[in-house]
Amino acid sequence: MERNRRVRLMQPILNEQMVEAAVNALRKDRFLRGESVMRFEEEFAKYIGTKYALATNSGTSSLLLSLIAVGVKAGDYVITTPATFIATANAIVNIGAKPIFVDISLETYNVDPQKLEEMIKKYKDKVKAIVPVHLYGYPCEMDAISEIAERYDVKVLEDACQAHGALYEGKRVGSLETQELFRSTRLRT
Repeated sequence: MERNRRVRLMQPILNEQMVEAAVNALRKDRFLRGESVMRFEEEFAKYIGTKYALATNSGTSSLLLSLIAVGVKAGDYVITTPATFIATANAIVNIGAKPIFVDISLETYNVDPQKLEEMIKKYKDKVKAIVPVHLYGYPCEMDAISEIAERYDVKVLEDACQAHGALYEGKRVGSLETQELFRSTRLRT
């Protein structure tokens, strides 16, 4: 099994089954929480290796809900990367927290773990969460990021919106920190 794999860009997959499912959802499903959405959530959770998946209207909403779920609030600092879509920072700002940008590694184009730790030390107890972004199908160095987060008691929320299907150490991105999130919050269902 491949341990780390990038997702190929610009090669969309579209087959007749997918077209039929989309047309069927448009004709028969409710606007919100329809049968096809619930099936998608179940199948996506299995695909990435988590117990649950929750569909939202956008990645911004997903990030916003995740930040709230782990207790980030107005005035808190959240470390992320500037090398991403603006939605990552917007979700942080929308709850009144302050995005703190850490530089990227020129090898991975993702958060540089060494610079991440320097940033946490700089802002000490103000940092409540880290949002590493798996960008362009490149997985972040999650072992190093998770180790740093644990050392400083900071939550990690993966932004995998631009890397569905990418692997890190044999696991799909988006599933790497999820189990810890559900153990440490009151989101149990």
